Amino acid sequence: MFTYPPIEFTVPAPWDGRSIQSILRSELDFSRTAIRRLKRGPFVLKNHVPAALWEPVRAGDQITITIETEGPKLPGDDLPLDICYEDADLVVVNKAPGMVVHPTKGHVRGTLANALVHHWNSRGESAGFHPVHRLDRWTSGLLVIAKSPWAHQQLDIALQKHRLVREYLAIVAGRLAYDSGVITAPIRLTEDQLHRGVAREGQAARTRYRTLKRWDDASLVFCRLFTGRTHQIRVHLAYMGHPILGDVFYGNEDPRIDRPALHACRLRLPHPRTREVLSFTCPLPEDMQRALALATSGKNLDNE
Repeated sequence: MFTYPPIEFTVPAPWDGRSIQSILRSELDFSRTAIRRLKRGPFVLKNHVPAALWEPVRAGDQITITIETEGPKLPGDDLPLDICYEDADLVVVNKAPGMVVHPTKGHVRGTLANALVHHWNSRGESAGFHPVHRLDRWTSGLLVIAKSPWAHQQLDIALQKHRLVREYLAIVAGRLAYDSGVITAPIRLTEDQLHRGVAREGQAARTRYRTLKRWDDASLVFCRLFTGRTHQIRVHLAYMGHPILGDVFYGNEDPRIDRPALHACRLRLPHPRTREVLSFTCPLPEDMQRALALATSGKNLDNE
């Protein structure tokens, strides 16, 4: 176990007379599980003195919440990392294509989680590994990882309320007919237990897209996720008849790129502690830049 940096606040006048537990639950979005953990030890201070969660507070009281959490029980791997931002609460990385996010049966080592454990160990730091959203193995780009269960919960709330915004660039096969639109099509696991597909009984899924460029046999598309189903952008674009270049799961092989040409290019989120809105962008990786250059060597249909 390690102690996470404490959460501190001064009670404002509108909260005068309320219990600490009520404030944590209603104002600071602590989960019931997080609140139960606080009852197991002297983790709550009121004006620097241990306090029970049921105690009322007065305006001007100083409240300090100490959170204990466990780091991941994983070995570290010395792997290249492109860290865009890091503080005590979260880390934002630009994930390389081909890197698995966390260990699975088929990928026990060499994952992003192993790389971050090594990064933290090398600095003498302990942290938890709590991915807030997903990126497929072959999708590159921005991913946010919370470093404690509390930070993960706060960011998950932001995700559910569409305050955590995820935007992507994709190179797709063919010329899209529309400049922009919203794909609302439910997604479910197919019978082979590997692929996903659009099906009436699937989970609700919604993707907004905007066509940036069109060429003879490819288009550059900007996508924004409103839900986070597995393979959502890949399935939705294939459902439109424009699978992502190089996506052999939902389309065909393509000589221009050997993985799905999908990149998480923008990320915007409210910081779990300060509520400041953080914004990040990252450029296309080299393989997608090459694929784009090959696509642009064809006729640019937007300039007709």
